[in-house]
Amino acid sequence: MKENAMWYNPLITALLRSPLHGLLSGSYMLLTVTGRKTGRAYTTPVNYGRSGDTLTCFSRRERTWWRNLRERAPVTVRLRGKERRGLGVVVESDEATRAARLRQLYPAMSAAQAARFAPDMVLIEIQLE
Repeated sequence: MKENAMWYNPLITALLRSPLHGLLSGSYMLLTVTGRKTGRAYTTPVNYGRSGDTLTCFSRRERTWWRNLRERAPVTVRLRGKERRGLGVVVESDEATRAARLRQLYPAMSAAQAARFAPDMVLIEIQLE
């Protein structure tokens, strides 16, 4: 969760699209959203948590791709080597809720760390088809 961690996104993306996806696909997936204005597809690797057919992930607020999910919108995920479709949406939540969800997704994260990250994070839920 480093601020300038985007340098490794192309490497993670390549691994998740390869036969070696199993090295990362237990905790990472590729999320593709379509720009509301441009129609351009944006694909980014994200850490995720899963409960049944619901996926949870976060984005740093400073990123822009998540804005395409302010209203429920179709998404595609590459999950454990398979393409799946779903509907994604930003979950409006307070900092305490985001901190609690961060700790669920990252069990090693302390409460203090989660509280520090929560203000800058956006919570996203995806309902798989």
